Amino acid sequence: MSKTVDKDIKNWKWVDDQVDAIIKYLDKIDFEPVLITGVPRGGLIAAVMLSHKLGIDYAPLTTCKMLPKKLRKKTLVVDDIVDSGVTALKLADEDFTIASLCFRTTSKYKPFAYGEKISKDYWIVFPWEIEESETIQDYLAS
Repeated sequence: MSKTVDKDIKNWKWVDDQVDAIIKYLDKIDFEPVLITGVPRGGLIAAVMLSHKLGIDYAPLTTCKMLPKKLRKKTLVVDDIVDSGVTALKLADEDFTIASLCFRTTSKYKPFAYGEKISKDYWIVFPWEIEESETIQDYLAS
């Protein structure tokens, strides 16, 4: 029997507010990325939004992985959520700077910049997803 998990349905205003929170934090610490990229699939939309708002070029993650270490450190990799922290930790180990719209306080990794901190156990449904989505990450389903 599968566990029933509550869902928190996010709207576009929430996404925009989290993007603005990331920008505000970057301004506060005077960090200006040289490139922005996104984690496929969830981070792509937020990465493009940040790219437009900051006027910084977007590049695919696969291209950014070929950059020298010095440029990877100044490349902002965006994801929708740092949940378990596995993806973010792997990218941080590759010398990228990580941002996310939100992150779980139970994560193995705390992103460099983020919007909302989540301490409750519920499934987040982003506006680009369907409400009927499974409450498990794709790679854990099989």
